[in-house]
Amino acid sequence: MAQACSLDGRFVALLLAGGALNGLVYRVVEAGKEQGFGASFDVLGVSPFEVLVAGIAVRLAWSDEPILDGAAASSGTALFMTAMLWPSSLVAWILTAALPCAVAIGAHGPCRSGALLFAALGAWEIWSAVLEPVTAANLLALDAGGVARVLPVFRENVIQFGNVVGAAGGHQIVVLVACSTAHFLPLALLGAVALLLVRGERIGPAAVVGLMGLAVALAALNLGRLTLMAWSADVYHFVHGSSGAMFFDAMTSLMVVLFAPAPPVGRSPGGP
Repeated sequence: MAQACSLDGRFVALLLAGGALNGLVYRVVEAGKEQGFGASFDVLGVSPFEVLVAGIAVRLAWSDEPILDGAAASSGTALFMTAMLWPSSLVAWILTAALPCAVAIGAHGPCRSGALLFAALGAWEIWSAVLEPVTAANLLALDAGGVARVLPVFRENVIQFGNVVGAAGGHQIVVLVACSTAHFLPLALLGAVALLLVRGERIGPAAVVGLMGLAVALAALNLGRLTLMAWSADVYHFVHGSSGAMFFDAMTSLMVVLFAPAPPVGRSPGGP
């Protein structure tokens, strides 16, 4: 009698890592065709938090625990690998979001946490590619409205309409998706969750409250950045330039890293 197919956490981790890599590669290729491959790595749309979350997800999922069994597992895996050949970042991320949901049902402990991280990363990618542009007008107006409330504390004649905000008859900025809070905040929070999991913490009530506090702090940081950009053309060019972007990224990363404490002695990654 033929032995049933059984896929362990190591194989599943590599499979999902391949899906995430495909999604990133296809996106860089698509962005490169539009903007030219001479554009910066950041402009091509790859965030360090994406790499961080995917790497931690592989670390957590990596185990010899049997995850998927039987003919259905073989067929599903073959279909997943075949569909990955389709040249589309969106298709790759849809697959990378769907498969770990099935994996999480049969996995336990850190392996399940890794699968759920992959699912969350795939969901964010789908959000940023499909849903975010649809709701962009309202989301960007929220950021511009926040600037329109903070900037008048320091200067007069501030106006805002839609996603445009600044001095009446003077310097104004257009808040775009890449600079919006709704774009960068979910991925930064997902990075914080990944660090908590790999350091052995549970995502319980205390962690949720902490994540809410981190979200408020990161949103305030981005609001401050946008407000500085709306102050004047000179300040805009500095804050929006490479030096300002590096400072903002460093502050975001520092806040995320400081949020996740060192693991208690004897606690394994992914939970107690």
